Amino acid sequence: MQSFLTSKPRDFTVGENNDVTIKDYGKVQLLDNEMITLVTSNTKCNDIVCKSWGIYPTQSLNFRQRNEGFKTALICSNDQKRLYIPLVDTDKMESFFQYLKKHDKIFLQWLDDFI
Repeated sequence: MQSFLTSKPRDFTVGENNDVTIKDYGKVQLLDNEMITLVTSNTKCNDIVCKSWGIYPTQSLNFRQRNEGFKTALICSNDQKRLYIPLVDTDKMESFFQYLKKHDKIFLQWLDDFI
């Protein structure tokens, strides 16, 4: 693993009205079968693993993600040209649906409810 982190982030805005500021702190380069864990402010975790064929961006949706306190959604932008897969903190569902409404996103389905 190599990290290319900065002490001062690059700020940029997103959203239809450019009303959300994202802070980019750099990159982490993983080799095959290397993993990093992202941790939220309330200590919920998501593992990301690099494989020879691509990336596992989440742990198992219907077991580890659920046990960690996340639900995995499939959403799209209102113009239905871009799909997104957010991991939603189960303690913050109301906030998630408010976010969708504010940013004109459409909830399509939960991906962790198939099995």
